[in-house]
Amino acid sequence: MSRLRWLICGSALLFVVGACTSTTSTSAPSVAASASSAPSPAASTSAVQGGGGQTPSEAPTPTPVPTTAVSPTPAGSQGGAGNPPSIDPCSLLTDEQASAVNKVTYGPGVSHFPGRLSLCVWQSKSPPASVTVEVLVAPEATEAETQWVAAQAALHGFALTKVPGFADQAVIARAPGGFTGGIYVRDGATFFDVVYLRGTPPSDNVLKLAATLVLGHLP
Repeated sequence: MSRLRWLICGSALLFVVGACTSTTSTSAPSVAASASSAPSPAASTSAVQGGGGQTPSEAPTPTPVPTTAVSPTPAGSQGGAGNPPSIDPCSLLTDEQASAVNKVTYGPGVSHFPGRLSLCVWQSKSPPASVTVEVLVAPEATEAETQWVAAQAALHGFALTKVPGFADQAVIARAPGGFTGGIYVRDGATFFDVVYLRGTPPSDNVLKLAATLVLGHLP
């Protein structure tokens, strides 16, 4: 959860796109998945689309999600200190896989590098919705652990469900009404989240598959 430093109006799940129309990213659920291997892009995209959820209705406003305004940085540019520039956050999910998370069609994601975290935001103005992936690949596990703790603290007011046996630590967070949420994961010295805003709320399995796809592209 950081800048959902912070993935979704932003972990994993831990930036939210401000007011659903700006390029502000979230962090809780985008301030937050681990799997030994990821499905092929084609197979995983169809699998993600197999998940679903109920179309969200207007829900009570939960505890505000921390957000961090960032300026777009072209993909492939240098990341923040400690983030290898070879990790383009927009390469962690394809546009189709991001669209399958909350069943909203997105164009290319936009990369942001607000310091230690790298983010990619897929955003739609009509309907207003987004999916954000943020990632931290740290030199040591202690930094990822610190980010994990910060993400959990930022998720106050969200319903949290632990995901046992998934990486070192993983949790799915959902705001009241389910209009925003995500999956937040720590695996060794890596922390990341996949956060959705509006659209069709994804099932837990869809969020876990999205996290598995991200893990498959991380060192």
